[in-house]
Amino acid sequence: MAQVRADGEEGVGGYGAAEVRAARLRVGSWPGRESRYNAFVVNFLDGLQAAGLEVVSLPDPAVFAEAEVDILILHWLERLFWTARSDLDLFRRVARFVRALQGVPEQTRIVWLVHNLAPHERRPLHQWMWRRLLPVVTRRADAVLTLSPGTVDQVRRAIPGLSGCPALGCWHPAYKVSSEVSADEIRRKLGVPEGDRVIGYVGNLRSYKGLDAVIEVFSQLQGPGLRLLLAGDAATGDRELLQAMAAADSRIMIEAQRLDPAEYDAHLKASDLIVAPFRDYLHSGSMIHALSAGRPLLTPDTPFARDLAGAVGRGWVTTYEGPLTAETLRVALDRVPRGGAPDLTAFQPDCVGREVAAFLREVSAAPRQARGRPQSSAWSRMAGFQ
Repeated sequence: MAQVRADGEEGVGGYGAAEVRAARLRVGSWPGRESRYNAFVVNFLDGLQAAGLEVVSLPDPAVFAEAEVDILILHWLERLFWTARSDLDLFRRVARFVRALQGVPEQTRIVWLVHNLAPHERRPLHQWMWRRLLPVVTRRADAVLTLSPGTVDQVRRAIPGLSGCPALGCWHPAYKVSSEVSADEIRRKLGVPEGDRVIGYVGNLRSYKGLDAVIEVFSQLQGPGLRLLLAGDAATGDRELLQAMAAADSRIMIEAQRLDPAEYDAHLKASDLIVAPFRDYLHSGSMIHALSAGRPLLTPDTPFARDLAGAVGRGWVTTYEGPLTAETLRVALDRVPRGGAPDLTAFQPDCVGREVAAFLREVSAAPRQARGRPQSSAWSRMAGFQ
C-alpha cells in the first residue's frame, strides 16, 4: 500500500532505506493493550511487535513525558469525550491531555491514527471542544495513519491541519473469530427455522447507525423464510425505539444486550448477510469483524467501503448509493456467496504490522518538520481544574 509524503508523492522520501530498515524503534501506544474498547489495539500492536518494534502500552497521558519512546501513537482522541462524567470533567480531561502532549520530548515523533473524524456525540459543547482540540494536536502531529487507502484524502480534507503530514492508509487488521459458540446454537436460541435466511446487524445499537431505516425497509420485504436480526448493546432510548418499531413484524429479532466476544462472533455467523447501513463514519471495525467471520456485507458507498470491495471482491462487499431499499436488500441476499471466505491475507495483523512498521521507521528517520508545539493559554488555564 502506498505511503504518502507531505507533498502527496509516494515513496520513502530519500531518508536512507538501509538505515530505516535497520532501525529498532520503541513505540508507545495510547491507549495500549489494557484498552477494553475493542480488540483492535491488541491486534494492531501484535502486528507491530511481530515486525520487530518494541511496543509500550501507555494507559494514561500523564506518562507521555517519561515514556522514553521514539514514536507515540495516539488512538481515539474522542475517547476523552466518551469517558467524561460531566462537562467539567470533560474540560479537565482535555486540559490534562493537552498538558501531557506539551510535555512530550521534541525528539519523539507523534503519529495520530485517525479512527474517526469527530466524536459520535454531537452535543454543541463537544463540537466546540473538538474544534479547539484539533489545532493543538495537528500542530504537534508528525505523521498520520488511517485504516484504508481511500480515507487518507478524506482525513486531509476534513482536518486541514494534517495536510502537511506524511500519511499511510494501512488496512484495519482482521479479527480473530471464536468458535466457542456455534451459529446453529444462536439460531436455535432465536427460534430461526432451518433454511431461513437471516439479514443481520451485530454491534452497538445506536440511533445514528440507521437501524430504524433497516427495520422499515425489511418490513417491506415479502416472501417466506426471511429474518432480520439486530444484536448488541443499546442505550435505553435506542432499545425502546427499535423494539417498538419491530413489534409489528414477528420476523424481526432484537437482541439488545451486551454480547461477550464468543456470542458476538456467533451472532455474526448466524447471519447470512450483514447490513451496515451507516454513512457518517470514517472506518468501521464492525465491517472488518463481519468479513473476519466470513460474512458478506451490504453497506452504503463510502471511501472505506469502496476500498474493502476492491480488496476482497464485490461478492463479499456490496455497496449501494442513495437510501436503502427493499430491492437492494433482496438483491444482496440473493447474491450471497455460497461457501468459501473472503481473502483477508493483507488484513492479517502481521502483514499490517510490517507495512506500518516500515512507515514508522521512515517517520523516525526523517528530519522533523517545524510544525510548532501545542500552545494555548486557554488550555493551560483549564489544566488547573484538578
